[in-house]
Parts: sequence; structure tokens; C-alpha cells
Amino acid sequence: MAYKEISERRRKGCDNGIKDKNKVKAQQLCKELQQYKKEGIRLLLNGSPSSPEEIARTCTIREDRCYMRDYISNDSNEIWGIGFDFVKDIK
Repeated sequence: MAYKEISERRRKGCDNGIKDKNKVKAQQLCKELQQYKKEGIRLLLNGSPSSPEEIARTCTIREDRCYMRDYISNDSNEIWGIGFDFVKDIK
């Protein structure tokens, strides 16, 4: 992915080029994840660190894919991360 394209997506924030049909869902998810990130909770997409914008875009842009949210906690049951993992293609 070209630097210019990545830079443009970052500037758009939660409105990162998602079609109108999914835009509201993506914005809600993005804002929720931004709050978690602000609270120090790590965000992962398929096991790799990711941004709220990238997770929201990935989880809402393709209606034929299913992602599972996984809350990751330490030994004291404190949540330190949230993972979004690809589960399956929906047919």
C-alpha cells in the first residue's frame, strides 16, 4: 500500500472511505475502539496490533466475512486487549 494512500486513510479517521451502507456501523465501532485505546487497551486484528480505524474498516467493509471479538485478560481478570479474528466466509 502506498504511503499517500495510508496517509489519506489516517486523515479521514473513522470516515475512512467506507460506503454509506456500512458507514454508521463502522463509525460506531471505530469510536468504541478509540475509547478502549484511550484507556490503554491494546487492539489486535488477526493477532497483529492495529488501529481502531483499520479494525472498523476491515470488519464492516465485507459483509461476506465474519470476525469474532475476543477479550484478552491477565491473571487478575483485567482486560488488556481486544482481538478481532477472522472466523469464516459467510455464504
